[in-house]
Amino acid sequence: MPLEKNMDINKILHYLTRDLQRSVINDVQPCLNLGRDEGGFGVPRLVLSYVDYLGALYNGYSGNREPRTGTRIFTSGKYAKMFLSDIFGQIDPNYIGALLWEIYGNGTIHLYSPNILNDVRSNRTIGWIAHKVCQLSSPYNFLATHLVHGNNR
Repeated sequence: MPLEKNMDINKILHYLTRDLQRSVINDVQPCLNLGRDEGGFGVPRLVLSYVDYLGALYNGYSGNREPRTGTRIFTSGKYAKMFLSDIFGQIDPNYIGALLWEIYGNGTIHLYSPNILNDVRSNRTIGWIAHKVCQLSSPYNFLATHLVHGNNR
């Protein structure tokens, strides 16, 4: 069942918990634990694309249009970051969804690798690191983290 205008709460719940959830699983699961030595950005690209979509649903259509073409604009990074902050922030008040979006969303989608952010006021950098980790279930898993930071001096 596709998302439709003026759906009641039961149809919305069905859409989110059946259709959309099944799509997420079917899209993301094949990218997990593939045993490759490279290509570790497919999962964040896919997941954050869904976050972008959920951010648009969460915030609703604002009436914005693309100035040159008149095409309706449904999503924005602002909506995705609000969704991450409001929803995941309920689970963990220290959740840093905007940072996750800036590093992994914009970087992996537009530049094929996560962004490295520089704060000129504090002269600090926060970036990412991906490395192979060995686990009993699969010897070729990758761990990507954004915990690399320090002074640029």
